[in-house]
Formats: sequence, C-alpha cells, structure tokens
Amino acid sequence: MEFQNFLKFDEVKKEELSVVFRQYYDFKSQYRDFVLLFRIGEFFETYFDDAQVFSNILGATLTKRKFNSQGNVLMAGIPHKSLNMAIQKLLKNNYKIAVVNQTGEKDENGKFTRKITRIYTKGTVFETLFLNSKENNYLASIYELENELELCYTDISTGDVYITKGNIDEIKNELARINPSELLISKENSIMPEIYSIYKFELLDKSFLSPSNLANSPSFNLIFNYSNYILDKYKIEFGEIKFYNVKNLMSIDFFTRKNLEITKNILNNSEYGSLIWALDKCKTPMGKRKLASIITSPLFNKKKIEQRQNAIQILLENKDKLLELSELIATTGDALRLTSKISNSLINEDDFLILKECLININQINKILKNLKIELFDEFKFNSHALIDFAETLDKTFEINTNGNCIKKGANAELDLLFDQNEKIKNKIINYETELKEKTKLNSLKILEKRGSFLIELPINKQAPQGADFRLVKKTKTIQKYTTDKLIELEEKLSSTNYKIETLKENIISKLTNHAKELNNDIRSYAKKIALLDCLISFAEISREYNLTKPTITNSTFKIEKGSHITLEAIIKNYEKLDFNFDFSNLILLTGKNGSGKSTLLKQIAITVILAQSGLFVPAKNIEMPLFDKLFAVLNISDDFISKKSTHQMQIKQVAYFANNMTEKSLILLDEIGKNTAYKDGISILFGVIKYLIQTKNPKTIITTHFLNIYNLLEPYRDKIDFIEILNENNKRKTIRGLSSNSCGIETLKEENIPDEIINFSYEAYRL
Repeated sequence: MEFQNFLKFDEVKKEELSVVFRQYYDFKSQYRDFVLLFRIGEFFETYFDDAQVFSNILGATLTKRKFNSQGNVLMAGIPHKSLNMAIQKLLKNNYKIAVVNQTGEKDENGKFTRKITRIYTKGTVFETLFLNSKENNYLASIYELENELELCYTDISTGDVYITKGNIDEIKNELARINPSELLISKENSIMPEIYSIYKFELLDKSFLSPSNLANSPSFNLIFNYSNYILDKYKIEFGEIKFYNVKNLMSIDFFTRKNLEITKNILNNSEYGSLIWALDKCKTPMGKRKLASIITSPLFNKKKIEQRQNAIQILLENKDKLLELSELIATTGDALRLTSKISNSLINEDDFLILKECLININQINKILKNLKIELFDEFKFNSHALIDFAETLDKTFEINTNGNCIKKGANAELDLLFDQNEKIKNKIINYETELKEKTKLNSLKILEKRGSFLIELPINKQAPQGADFRLVKKTKTIQKYTTDKLIELEEKLSSTNYKIETLKENIISKLTNHAKELNNDIRSYAKKIALLDCLISFAEISREYNLTKPTITNSTFKIEKGSHITLEAIIKNYEKLDFNFDFSNLILLTGKNGSGKSTLLKQIAITVILAQSGLFVPAKNIEMPLFDKLFAVLNISDDFISKKSTHQMQIKQVAYFANNMTEKSLILLDEIGKNTAYKDGISILFGVIKYLIQTKNPKTIITTHFLNIYNLLEPYRDKIDFIEILNENNKRKTIRGLSSNSCGIETLKEENIPDEIINFSYEAYRL
C-alpha cells in the first residue's frame, strides 16, 4: 500500500467533507495529540496517523477510506465490543485516547450526532480494568518555586494526595520512588528535561495553575485542573491531602533502586526474584499496594520505625489473634479503589459485595486491635457505627449464589414477587416447548432465546409444523425459525417483568450508592486501615517463617551477625547466613575470589538496611545499625545505548552522583569501581574514590575490588581502612580480616564449557 499517496490531516479541507467527517474533523482538531476513536455503526474507526498507531499497537488491519474528493486516508478499526481491550493496550503504550460515540439522536440531516464520551490518559484512569491491582497509578506534577521544587502526586482511583518540597536531586529520587504513570509540568517553569524526560509528561499552560480551594499548592493546582479537564464528566473526590518532608525518608536514587531489584528483577523486569516478591503475603490488592509503598519508602525517622517494629512484635506475640485477623481480612477485596466508583455513581452489585466483605467484620477487627493496643492504628478516624449499619444493610441486600452476584431474596418484597413471576413465565416457556414437541411429534424442536427474543427452531430437514398460528420468521441452510401468538405473548410478559426487575434493582442500587457517597470518606479511611493491617500481618508471617530479627537502632554502631539476603532465602532452601561483624567506623575494602559472593554481600547489606528502615524485621541473628539518610549502591552497571554512554561512563556517572550528594550519615556500597577500563586507569580511579571518601564525609562504606595492588597505594591510609576477605571454600562462606591473595578469575574458565585450548592459552599468558 503506497502510504505516501494518502491524505494528511492538515491537507483536508473541512468544507469538502460529508456531515459525518466534518464531525470527525472538529473532534480531531480539538484533540490533535490524542488517538481519536470514532464510532460509526458497530465499529470504532481511526484515520490518518491514528490508524497507523492502531495498526502497530493492536494489530488492526490497515486499510483506506474515501474521505472526500481529494482522495483516500489511512483507516483502521475494531468492533465496538473490543473498545476496552483497545484502550488497555493504548494506555500501556503511553497513548492518550479520546472516544467519540453516537448519541442515538439525529440532526436535521438525519445523521447521528456524536460527542466525546470519555478521555483517557495513563495517569487519570480509575477503572480497575485498566489498572494493576498491585501498584498505585500515580499522576504527578512538579512546579519550580524560588529555591526548590514542589512535587504533588495522587492516585485518582483511591483519592490519595501527597505533597512535598525539595531540591532537584531529592525530587528526582521521589519520582524514581513513585514512578508516576504521567507527569505534569508547567510551561511557566524552566525545569531541566533530565528530571522528567524518562516519564510520560504533559507540558501545561498557566491556565492549569488556577487556584483550587483544597490546597495552597501550585503543583496540586496542576493536578486538580488537569484531572478535571480530562475527566470532565466525572467527579474526582480527593481524600486527605498529606504534606510530608522528604528528609524523613531515606533517599534512594533511580540507579540504586534498579540495582537492588526492590520492585522488579533486572533479568526480565518481572516481579519474581524482587524484594517485594519475597515479602508479599498480603491477602488484599490494597494491602499489596501498601506493601510496595512501605518497601520503596524506607524511613529516616526513629519513632516511626519503632512504631512499625512494635506493631509486628505485638502480632508475633499474639499468634492466635494474628491468625484470626488474617482470616477476617482474607475475603476483603479492593474497597479502596471502589471509593472513586462510589463518587461517580459507577458502583454495581459486584462492587457492593466487595464492600460488604470489607465492612462486615469491622466490629471484630476493631475489638481485636483495641485489645492488642497497636499504636499505628490510632491515626485512622472513621464512623464505625455508621459503617457497621451500612454493612448490615448490604448483607441483607446482597448474596452470592450459583447464578452469580444478586440481590437477596427477602431484601425487597416487590422484587421477590417479580422474580417469582419471572420464574413462572420461564417455566411456562419450557412447558410450552414440551407441549409443542408432543403435538408435532418433533423431538428436535427447541425454543431458544437470543437478545430477549424467543423463537421456535427446527433443523431444515424437518417438516414444518402445520397450523395457522405457526409462522415462519427466518430460514437458513440449516435452520428454520418460527413463532406463535402464545410464544409472543409469553415473550412480552417476560420482557415486561424483566424491565420492572431492572428498574427496581436500579432504584435499590441508586439508594445504596447515595448512602455510600455519604460514607465515602469513612470507607476510604477504614480501607486504608485494612491495607496497613494486611501489610503488618504479611510482615509478621514472613518474620515467623524466616525467623527474622528486630533491628536495634544505634547512634553509630553497625554490625550484622549471621545475616542473609531475604530474597535468596525465599528462592534457595537453607540459604547460608554470613557473619559481617565488623566495625563500620572505618571504610571496608572487600576482596575475594570470583564467585565468593562479594557483590551478593553488598546487595544483602543494602536490602537489610532497607528492611530495617522500613520498620521491618531482618534476616540476621542480630543487627545493630544507625539510621542512614541516603543509600548509594553502584552495582550491576551496564552501558546506556540511548545516552551513548559506555559501561565505564555509566559507573563514573553514578560515582559522581554519590560524591556530590553523600553526607556523613550515608551508606555507600561500591562494586569494583574502575573495572571497566584499563588497569592503570581503573586502580587510579579506585584510589581517588577511597581517598576522597576518607578525607571528606567519611560515610559508612564498603567497596569490593579485584585490584589487589591497591593495598600498596593505600599505605598512608591503612589505619582508616579495614581490609576484609570473603572466603568460599567447600561451599562454606565466611569473612575474615585481611586481603585476598588471588582473585582466581582465570580459574573460572574451568567452571564453564570453555575449550581446553582457550584455557591453556590463557594460562600461558598469565604466567608471563
């Protein structure tokens, strides 16, 4: 297909278009940077560049349509029933979508009128169909103030809003932590592209800075106005707006998060093998999201850390109550994401059942938690009595039966009567089929329903029934279809009853929805309490399963006795624990043979610190540690094809970052600095880094290296360095003081299927 011969949108003359395509032209002119899905009959069609996108993302057939006398345009389309699937895939690929539907009304020319029925962007969707139940879907914004940046982010599906301020690096790290689906930037600012270019972002003009009455915050104004613009016909109900200090969190940069595989593994970017995967025993989707939030946001606040520790300790000491609480929340669905549906009157029978399961055990859960006296739950304020009463109403109204979710028998007398009438009519249709079979002697005769219409069906090879009442409706190569006056009468009665049932059910749902709206803030607060409880139960269960230890927070001492990596414990049975009982007052230089586990030990220490500062228990016999304000882990370096930086350049970039941002309270873990360049260059860079660390902030630092000659260069500074060797002999690992005598890198050739010639040639050079 010669695509270059097709019309471009800017070449089209509106006055030459038909009425339908003038409608399209007007909508597309308004939403130029959206994929416009235009409803024509039973299909949604796309044209011009949108058609190319549709074809690439959905695999839809790319074809053409005569647009006007000027010529053809590219076209691709899907059946209207596939709309949600299309939206899901387009959002996943960061496209914005505008959906144009037929209204059912016709204009003076007899053509269907159309209107935009919904606009979708990745950060503003709230329907569970388009969201990952385990992850928050954040819409974020940043605004440049006089001396700092302000960051605001919200999950529209739950209504949570958070606002903080910080310097460029602090805000970049917060963006790395929350990983927003969409980022809003004001054109009024001069924010550097390196902050936002890796995210799906929107540049907004000053009209989106119009003040709201909810918060005195320009970054929140961007979110408030943009979300109202996108979700024009929907109500956005923001919950409590929380201002927080970014300095109360341990700062972790983008590369460190990636290197430590906190949420995704490096191999294939899946959850398996990540820290969150190892810790997740949550029963509810909202608990899983809360777990991710806790693990990705280690604290730099001793009081809050100890609050979480105490909560886990109490649950561990009350095993029976822990089990009871676990069972009580096991059936709870995602009530937190229902709050956005409640505010928009989109909640249905299935949703009310989820809400019922969440609220039905309020009394029991509150009673247990009150007796346990867990301080963390004191912050959640809601009207328990109102929610309990509502739960009882829902319990009287809804149930699950073999036919799916429905309104209970006995919930409404009029509805019960209609259900009975409905069942009687259906039985009459069944009896009528039996009667016809007996009368016609045709056992192959069937009465079948399609889209509310009933017809008598017979194979084409059967003799048509006799009688004036038997009327042929349709005939195909295989089937003949008939109707009768009696069948039409039964069908009309059933249709009338069904209409009354649906109308009455809508009224019941509407009243319950209005009631839920009045309680929505209470529902949101209680759902958050359940989410946190779910997390703490998960942490307690993990602590018991792996015999984890509560860390002791110190002023300076840092010791780990018999520690291990929690993720490896989850993957490898009887994973060996390793002592690292050394004083971190000195910089530690870690050496050892290839395969001894140096890099793994660095990751293990980092993950242990993250767990500890998240307020959780850790895999160790004993741990004493100070609080770290920042964590830097330069590991797993690879080149960056997009920025055209080599592996060595990327490593130096990360070295520059920690060197310019560390404090005396930071933890720095460096794996083989300088290994990706020439030996002399590499060992010189390593020496420079070590000397700088010792002579400046002197943070807690561990560095692994195979540059054994560094020992000689460091002679003037040996009193400030602990040389530690990690041994791995007979599959037993241990750490001792000293310097490894040999890296044995060349011996690893024997461990793989390397040709003997390569091994021999390598040793030949090695002995020179």
